[in-house]
Amino acid sequence: MPTSLKEIAEFLSNQGLCHDVRPEYSDIITIFDTENYKNEEGERKLPIVILVEEKGKFIKIFSPRCYRYSKSRYKEAFFKTLLAISFHTKMVQFECDQYEEGIYAMVEFPIEDSKLSEKQLIRSLFSIVRVLERYDSVIRSALDSGMISFRKTEEDEWLSNFVSLMSTIEKTEEPEVAFLAEEDSSEWI
Repeated sequence: MPTSLKEIAEFLSNQGLCHDVRPEYSDIITIFDTENYKNEEGERKLPIVILVEEKGKFIKIFSPRCYRYSKSRYKEAFFKTLLAISFHTKMVQFECDQYEEGIYAMVEFPIEDSKLSEKQLIRSLFSIVRVLERYDSVIRSALDSGMISFRKTEEDEWLSNFVSLMSTIEKTEEPEVAFLAEEDSSEWI
């Protein structure tokens, strides 16, 4: 059963979340106050868009241009950091807008013939907020200085090891070997 802007707006109202419904764009915008994450204007605010597509059968929840990389000299470290975080966290992925040279933090999923639940929507929204709150300093460090430095928790140590492994593979393997290793990825799944 497809979802609608009306249903999503109702879920947000039930949670006490301020939002703006924009039927002309088939989306809803809400803004979260943050403690760690700062937007482009230096404000501790994170805008999130909920976009309903395919007549309510598909939903995208994203923070548009949460990071810009056009002026950074450390794009490689920046993208490695985003890849490591995406690989390790549930649901949240980073999408690159090549035209604006910005990064979107996103959760997207099909509704198809099921029903969107309020818990599902709220978990998706807060997943984006939690990931950006937790990893903002690491992402900005990679973007601004090229330094990739996760905190020393067990989970973040795993992320540091993952980034180190990516760097080691880049330096030691020939492109053909790396391609063959990528094809045989069944052990990663």
